[in-house]
Amino acid sequence: MKRFIEKLGYPLILLVTGLIVFGVVMTYGHISIDDPAYVFNNPYLRNPASGHILRFLFQPYANMIRPLDSLAYLLEYKLWGLSPAGYHLANLLMHITDAVLVFVLLGAFIEERFYRFLAALIFLLHPVQAETAAWISEQKSTLSTLFLLLAMTAYIRFRRKQWPAGAWITMLCFVAGLLVKPNIVIFPVLLVWYDFIFTDEPLVKNIREKYSYWILSLGTGMLYLFYVHKTGFTTAPSGGGLYTHVLTTISTIAGIAQYPLALVFPFYIHMVAYPDHPVTALLSVQFLSSVLFLIVIAVLAYTAYKKGNRIAVFFTGWYYINFMLASGIFPMAYQGAVRYLYTPVIGPIVLFVLGIRWLARNVAAADASAVPEQAGVLTDDPPPGFMHRKGRTTAQVALAGAVILILGSYIALDRVSLRAWKDDLAFWKYQVWSQPENGRDRVFFADALADADAFVPAVEQVQKAAALSPGDPVVWSEIVSVYYRIGMYDAARIALVHFKDVLLANYGPVDPAAVPNSGTGYDVRSYYFLLYSSFADLAFRTSEYEAAVHNGRKALALQPGNEHVFALTTDSLLREHKPDEVLRLAHAFIKLKPDAWTGYLMEGLAYGQMDNLGSALPAMDKAIALCRDNLRRAYMIQKRQEMYDRLKRH
Repeated sequence: MKRFIEKLGYPLILLVTGLIVFGVVMTYGHISIDDPAYVFNNPYLRNPASGHILRFLFQPYANMIRPLDSLAYLLEYKLWGLSPAGYHLANLLMHITDAVLVFVLLGAFIEERFYRFLAALIFLLHPVQAETAAWISEQKSTLSTLFLLLAMTAYIRFRRKQWPAGAWITMLCFVAGLLVKPNIVIFPVLLVWYDFIFTDEPLVKNIREKYSYWILSLGTGMLYLFYVHKTGFTTAPSGGGLYTHVLTTISTIAGIAQYPLALVFPFYIHMVAYPDHPVTALLSVQFLSSVLFLIVIAVLAYTAYKKGNRIAVFFTGWYYINFMLASGIFPMAYQGAVRYLYTPVIGPIVLFVLGIRWLARNVAAADASAVPEQAGVLTDDPPPGFMHRKGRTTAQVALAGAVILILGSYIALDRVSLRAWKDDLAFWKYQVWSQPENGRDRVFFADALADADAFVPAVEQVQKAAALSPGDPVVWSEIVSVYYRIGMYDAARIALVHFKDVLLANYGPVDPAAVPNSGTGYDVRSYYFLLYSSFADLAFRTSEYEAAVHNGRKALALQPGNEHVFALTTDSLLREHKPDEVLRLAHAFIKLKPDAWTGYLMEGLAYGQMDNLGSALPAMDKAIALCRDNLRRAYMIQKRQEMYDRLKRH
C-alpha cells in the first residue's frame, strides 16, 4: 500500500479531487467570448474539406495560427460533435494533467513527495485557475502549459543526469507548445535562468548555446505580432501622444503590482482588472497593498539568494519570467485577466510550500533546542521534518489545520467562481457585479438578457452602458445589436448615428475595406460592416430601398459572403426593378458561395422579372434543392409554380 501511494497515490488523488471540484463544468454550455469563434461557429472546424487539412491547421484565424490547438479541437469535434460537455471534459483533464506534471517537475527540487503533492494540489485548486478550468477556449493555455512542463522536466533531467534524449524531448515539446500558443516563446529565458541558478556555466555561453530556442522564439513572436497588428487586434497603444503612453505605462505598473495580491487574497478576483483611471489606481488600497507585497517578495528573494537557497530564487524568477508576456509590457495579452496567472502561479506556490515545510520543521517547541539555527526556509538544507517524527505538537496540528482551511476556502471560492461560467446570462451577471463601472460588461449582459427575452432589464443595462462608455466602439456596436434584437428600431437608428460619430472620433476617416478582418468582431472593418448593414436593414424595413442598396453595397464590400445583407440588397434592387444589377450581384455571390441557396433564389427572381423564365426555373430548382428551411422552400416552390404557369401561358 505504501509503495502504491508513493507511485500512483498522489496523482490519483489529484485526478479524483479535480473531477470532484471542477466536474460540474461538464454540465455547462459555452459562453459567447471566443468559444463560438474557436469551436461552435468555426467554419474551418465544422467543414475541414478533404484535402484541405493543412489549410485548416495553418489558416490564420482569431488572430493567430494555432495548428495543434486547432487539431485538438478537430479531434474533439470528431468525438462528440458540438456537445460542450466533451470540450469541458478535455480541458479539465488537461488541467489535472498539468497538476500531475507540477508534481513530477518538483521532484527535481523538493525531496519529500508530500510537499510536492501539496504544491500540485494548490496549483489544481487555486481560485485563479477556475477561469482556465471552466472556459472551453482556454484549452490553449492548459495544453501549452502541459508541453512547457514536459519540456522543463526533460531539460532538467538532461542537465542533471546527462540524458541525451532529454535534449530532443525538450525541443520537441517546446515546438509543440509554440504550435499551441505563442506565449510559450518565453521558455528559452527559463532555460537560461535555470542554468544560471543551478550550474556554474558562464552566462554568455549559457545564452549562446540556446541559439536554436532563441531563433524559434523570435520567429514565432514576430509572426504573432505581425498577425495581431495586421488585423488591428493588438494591446499596444496607438496614437494619443506622450500623455497616452505615460498613462498606459502607469496602468501597466499598477496591473503588474496587483496580480500578486490576487494570488494571496483571491476573494475578489477582479481586483486586477485593467485600470480605467490609472492615476487613481495608484492611490488605491489594492495597489498600495500589492506594492508592499512586491517589496516583501523582493526582500525575501534577495535574502534567499544571499543564503544560497537556489530553489527559492529560481521559482521567484519562474513567476516573473512567465508573467512577463501577460504583464502588458509586451502587446501579447490583455492585462487584467487572472487566466494569465495559470503558469506563473507555480512560482509563488513553491515558495509557499517551502515556507510551510520550514514552519512544520521548526514549530515544535519541545524540540526547538534540537533545531540548528542556520536551518530555515531560506536555506536549501532544513532539518528533519515533522512528517518523520512520531509525535505532533499543538503548533504543528494548528499549522496543518491552517493549510486544510486554506485549501477548503479555495474549493469554496472555486465553486462560486465556476457558477459564473454556466452560461452567458450567469457569466455577464457576475461580470457586472464584480466590475459595475465597466460599460462593456453591462452591454454584453444586456445582450444575454435580450437572448433570454428579458427586454426591460436589457434596455436598462444598455442605457447604463451608454452612460459609462460614451466613446467605446465595442459598447456602441453591441448597443445597436441589442436594440435590433428586441425590435426597438427607432432607438437603433439613433444609436447608429452615435456609433458612426464614435468611429470617426476613434479612427478618423479611413477606408474600412483596406483594413483586414481580425476574426474577432472588434476591429475597424467589423465595426463599419455593422454600421452599413444596420443602416441598410433599417432602410429596407422603412421601404427606403435606394438607401438600403447604397448601404448594402458598402457592407458587402466588407463581407461579400454575408447572406442576409446580400438578400436585402438584391431584394431592394428588385423592388426598384433593377434585375440586371441583381444578376451581377447574384453571379458574384454564387461564385463565392456555390452551396448557398440565397444566390440561386435571387438569380431566379431576377430572371423572372426580366421574363427570362427559361433561365429562371433552373435557378429556382437549384435554390429549392439547397434550402433546408421548410417555410422558405414552400415560398420558393410557390414562386417557381407561378413562373412555370407564366411560361406555359406564353
